[in-house]
Amino acid sequence: MTFCDSSGLSGLVRLGQVLAARGAVLRLAGVPAGMLKTLSLPGLDQVLHVFPDVASAARADVGDEVGATTGGDGDGS
Repeated sequence: MTFCDSSGLSGLVRLGQVLAARGAVLRLAGVPAGMLKTLSLPGLDQVLHVFPDVASAARADVGDEVGATTGGDGDGS
């Protein structure tokens, strides 16, 4: 994903809420640096679970935590 407007950001938040209500967690992996900056401006990087790569997202124990952001620049390093 390289672009996301306010509707997309709202959709991500809503999806995270729906999943949380069902006992699941939305994990965003490999988010490009520009998109990570877009998530950080309204503080969504502290609400959504963002990981540098899929392997990190799969290993993470996010449980009921909110703001399990590990950040990353999206290139997997």
